[in-house]
Amino acid sequence: MIAPASIPPTVAEGIVNYKLIKVLCEAGYKVDLISRIHKNKVYPVDYISIDENLCKIHYIPSETKITLATIWQHICAYMKFGITYRGAHWAYLALRKALALLDDNIYECVLTKSLPSELVGIYLKKYRGLRWIPTWNDPYPEQKYPWPYGKGVNAPMPILSKMLIPSMVRYADVHIFPSSRLRDYMMKYLVGLKKEATIVIPHIAEVVPIHPFNLDTLRIIHSGNLSYPRDPKTFLCAVASFFHKYPNAKVKIDFLGINRSVSDLVNELRLKDIVSEYPAMPYNDSLKMVKQYDVAVVLEAACEEGIFLPTKVGDYMQCGLNIWSISPSQGELHDLYLDEKISYFSDVENQADIETTLEEVYKDFLENNLKKLFLCDEYLSKNVLQQYRKIL
Repeated sequence: MIAPASIPPTVAEGIVNYKLIKVLCEAGYKVDLISRIHKNKVYPVDYISIDENLCKIHYIPSETKITLATIWQHICAYMKFGITYRGAHWAYLALRKALALLDDNIYECVLTKSLPSELVGIYLKKYRGLRWIPTWNDPYPEQKYPWPYGKGVNAPMPILSKMLIPSMVRYADVHIFPSSRLRDYMMKYLVGLKKEATIVIPHIAEVVPIHPFNLDTLRIIHSGNLSYPRDPKTFLCAVASFFHKYPNAKVKIDFLGINRSVSDLVNELRLKDIVSEYPAMPYNDSLKMVKQYDVAVVLEAACEEGIFLPTKVGDYMQCGLNIWSISPSQGELHDLYLDEKISYFSDVENQADIETTLEEVYKDFLENNLKKLFLCDEYLSKNVLQQYRKIL
């Protein structure tokens, strides 16, 4: 497996991939993992429990500064792959390690997770005949991200990235996507990709524990990154308006993680007694904290279409929390809401809608009638494993 973000899980992508690797190893699969240690950590390093006899980790250093060494590695990447872009030099180093492992081992397939691992996957399929199974948790290339992350599905691609698309379609045996909307979005420009060559496998959620509700104060939490283009302003303005109407409401709202944009808004809207912030903590510790709440918020960017499946959806599900998604009205999480797999939903751009939903949540809380907890069967590790067994 080529997964530059995996172990240690210090970024959201790493958490997703770590869960998968753990499940595969527990099922008896042997994994050689080629990973890297991120210098910019979103989450502190956590204790990792994984069978070292089944998962051997090979770390490839990642230098982000421009040096003579990285310039040379980019040249080597271009010579090997016919393309180079920011970060592609790591793929060249990862390929050297992969080729060395192939000299001593026999593998069934190569799984690739996140850029630039697809370069290694294409090479190993093309020149070594390994089955290649890529996962796309985000659109490729980054210019194709929906606005405001990128320039949208019709954005022009860099010439070299455009040249890589046919190889992605031709050489991959199966493409994995975490959501059908992301798959359908990328199929608009992955010319020649057939739906039969794709599979939708969501992020893993473990189990739902019995969750005791707080009987005095409604506790709401948002966990994770709120950097641009995610914007908590509309949500916090709705909270302020709610408390203007219901000044005696017993509601506590906490933000866990990197939230540079929250503090000023809390002061400006005079929400200090209601809203608190906590620094990021190791992944397992964050789950222990999240379990103490009644409702967990997913706050997405105001995209025209919500094609992403946020990592925290699975995390909230396995903690047994009622999920309140504040997301695009056309999107993956709205689909889950309509399927009654998410408890509450608000349009991310509509302050009145968010305030109305908060009123609904609080009313349900007072009546001890918060909507039933839902865990999608397809998120359970045993079912994700079953999906992987079909393609490995």
